[in-house]
Amino acid sequence: MGNGTIIGFKGELIHMYNKNHCHVNSSEYHQALKDKTNILLLGDSLGDLDMLAGNQQQDVVLRIGFLNSRIEERLPQYMNSFDIVLLDDQTMDVVNGILRKIIY
Repeated sequence: MGNGTIIGFKGELIHMYNKNHCHVNSSEYHQALKDKTNILLLGDSLGDLDMLAGNQQQDVVLRIGFLNSRIEERLPQYMNSFDIVLLDDQTMDVVNGILRKIIY
């Protein structure tokens, strides 16, 4: 960083069009999780559902969609694609509540 401006980065850039399972295989953390079959997928676009691509082990998948704009127009697609759709919700309260029930 120079003068508050990013001038570069190390490693592979993961962005909204390429974030799927194939990009995390190399990290030590994700290697430890590779045999886990329960997935909690969070997304704010239908394209985020592609994050499951390349993951062959999916026993249980809970898809939570955050729909924050053009709600009336997009709601039917989100309802058909995600298990839970949160409308204009800028918090993680629902997700944290689900995780608390699972973990504790």
